[in-house]
Amino acid sequence: MLLNTFGDIKIDKIQALYEKALLPQEWRYESDNAVNQYYHDYISFNKAGYIFDRFTPTKLSNSLRGDVVHNLQMPSEIYLQESLEDITLHNKFLQKNMKITELHLTKDLVLDYAVYDYIQLLKCLIYSRLEYDVYASKDGEETFTLHYKHNGDSRKGLQILIKFYNKASEYYKKHGTYISKLAEPLSKLDIKKVGDAYDPKENTLDLSKVNILRVEMVFKTTKKLLPVMKALSCDGEYLSVYDLIRCLREGTLYKRLDKVFTDILMEKIFNKEKTFEEVTAGINNIRKQELQLLLNLPDPYYFQAVIEDLGLEGKFSDLFTMARKVRPDSELYTELYNKLFESTDIRDNLVLLEYFVRGCSSYSSEDLKDILLAYDVPIWDDS
Repeated sequence: MLLNTFGDIKIDKIQALYEKALLPQEWRYESDNAVNQYYHDYISFNKAGYIFDRFTPTKLSNSLRGDVVHNLQMPSEIYLQESLEDITLHNKFLQKNMKITELHLTKDLVLDYAVYDYIQLLKCLIYSRLEYDVYASKDGEETFTLHYKHNGDSRKGLQILIKFYNKASEYYKKHGTYISKLAEPLSKLDIKKVGDAYDPKENTLDLSKVNILRVEMVFKTTKKLLPVMKALSCDGEYLSVYDLIRCLREGTLYKRLDKVFTDILMEKIFNKEKTFEEVTAGINNIRKQELQLLLNLPDPYYFQAVIEDLGLEGKFSDLFTMARKVRPDSELYTELYNKLFESTDIRDNLVLLEYFVRGCSSYSSEDLKDILLAYDVPIWDDS
């Protein structure tokens, strides 16, 4: 089956370990040779009696795909199953004892506008129990990451790292060119998305002609992998290579992983389903103005810093609760939402969002303080 390059789930990284004593030395050599045959970026090292293997499924190479140096296209489930079975020497005991400790899931989206604009949008949103970091490169490109706050309570919940960044820019930094020689031809759907950026004769893609946002989700340690284990119906205490092979044999691995990916994005980021009018129904006009002010700021956490400086946290704490429910009136948000969820089962239960354009306003700290202090006045009747 020809997979879509854009919009479909990809497994971008796997790290697995097993006890060194499980395999005789000659078997370890045989396993190493198998990994090297499929994954040229394969890394292996020993630590505290364990063998660690790290490889990139999107770079799987074989006689049909050739030597793959990029992570743009996911191989078929048949190819991945073949590689994992060969790596584990078709040994079910080894497969069950090869513990996966790190897993990266990604999607690449072709969007209408510059990737930078979508990252600015994501910075404007308000998240529950999550905080973000922005890493800027010398060329001005930004990587936006979301993670749980660094405190004691963060270790009790689902700890994930979600990244958003410009895939074309990242590709250029690694390869020194925007022209990518693809492992497999693009599907008709992908060709429609990228237009003349694709050269079917050469089977190459000019990444400089498309806006590609990569969404990456990183799971590390067994605790963080719990949602994946649940989706794959694991019956052990950890995620094993055998669990992947079992689902691959059923032809359900990619579908199950896609559900994990979309469920987390829906719950943590794109769960804003109410309009401003619906959220503010029944509250006074002053509160509505305060909420609109918060939603219009380019950085909502700037608002938090100012109210803390004024000692007014208690006066405005409910605003953040309301703000997390408001669906952004943004064309960019609508496009991102629709393209993230267009190819999943969850799409069957969703209506494509209509969009409205709204720009964010900026304020100096003194201006914002003056506005908030003006709001902090007893209001007896604002009708």
